[in-house]
Amino acid sequence: MSKLFVILVIFLCICASQTQAQTVMQIEFDKFVKRFPKRTWMDLDSIRKLTPQDMSINDSIPIDVANRNMWDEGNRYKPDCIYNHLKNEKITTDRPKWGTTRPPFIRTIDGKYRTSHEDFGLFIQQRGIQYNEVQKLWEPSDEYSCVYPLARIDLYDDVVVLVVLYKYMPESTFIYAIDLYTYTKSDQQMCSAMSIGDEGPASDIVFSNDLTISFKDWYEIGFGDGGSSTYAYANEKYILSPDGYLSEIFVEWPQCGYIVDPDGYVNMRKSPDVKSEVVATISSDSFVVCYPVKGTKWLRVWEYIDMKKEVYRRDCEGYIHSSRFEDQYEYESKQGW
Repeated sequence: MSKLFVILVIFLCICASQTQAQTVMQIEFDKFVKRFPKRTWMDLDSIRKLTPQDMSINDSIPIDVANRNMWDEGNRYKPDCIYNHLKNEKITTDRPKWGTTRPPFIRTIDGKYRTSHEDFGLFIQQRGIQYNEVQKLWEPSDEYSCVYPLARIDLYDDVVVLVVLYKYMPESTFIYAIDLYTYTKSDQQMCSAMSIGDEGPASDIVFSNDLTISFKDWYEIGFGDGGSSTYAYANEKYILSPDGYLSEIFVEWPQCGYIVDPDGYVNMRKSPDVKSEVVATISSDSFVVCYPVKGTKWLRVWEYIDMKKEVYRRDCEGYIHSSRFEDQYEYESKQGW
C-alpha cells in the first residue's frame, strides 16, 4: 500500500469525521432553537418588557447548553464560516482578525464592522448571595444565574433571531438583561447582538415591520471637577439584513463640551444661520450637550448648564457655531480636572 493511498484514506476519514461532527452540531442547534417559543418581529416590543418575575425556573436553559449552542464555548470556532460571510460581501471591511475580537458584530454605515456596544460573552454560572439579618453576614442563597428563552423569530431564508433573558450576578445582587442575537441557521454562526431591555428604565425603542430597530441609547456623563453628571443619548437606527447582520442606517452621537467665546458668551440661534434669531445666550465655560448638523459647522444644542447664570435647560431648540465649542476632554485637561 503506497504512502499516497494511506494519506488519502486518512484525509477522507478526517473529512468524514468533521462532516459527522458538523451534522451532530446542526441537529443539536436545531433542537436548541426549538426550545424558544416562536414569535414575530413586532412581538419584540412586549417581549423586551418582561422581567425575571414573569419567568418560571422550569423554563430556563442550563448555562452549559446555552453556551455550547449560542457561543460554542466562546465562539472561538469555525473561523472559516466567519470569513466565508465576508467573502460574500462586495465591500471592504476593517473587521479584526480572528482571535483578536469575537462576534457579535454590527455592520457600520460605511460597510465595515465593529463590535457591539454591550459586553456580550459567555453566560456565567453563578450562585447568588443574601444578607443574614440575624448573623449580620452575607451567605449563599438558593438562586442561581439563569438563561430564559423568550423568542425565536425566523426571517429571510437562513436567519433566526433568538431572544434571551439572562439573569446574572456581577456583584452582590442579581440583575438581568434581555438580549437579541442573530444567527445564520445553515452554519449556526452568530452574527450580531443587541440589548433591548434590562432592569433599568425602559429605553425608547421602536420595532418596525421593515425589520428596523430605532432607539435612544441613554448614558450618564460626568463633567466638571466636582463630580457633577447629566444624561445624554445617541440616536440609532439599525436594520436586520438578509445575511443576518444588524446594519447601521443612522447613528447620531452627542458631542459634549464647553462654551469658549472671547465675548464671554455665545448666541444660541433659532436655526443654523448666523442671521437667525437669537433665542438665548450661554455664558463661556458652560457645559453643553450638542448634536452636529450634517454638512455644516453648526451644532444643535440639546442641553446646557450655565453656572454663571444658574440656568439649566434641556430639550433646547437652538443652534451654536462649532467655533465657540470646545471638546470636553480638551477643555477639562486644560483646567487640570
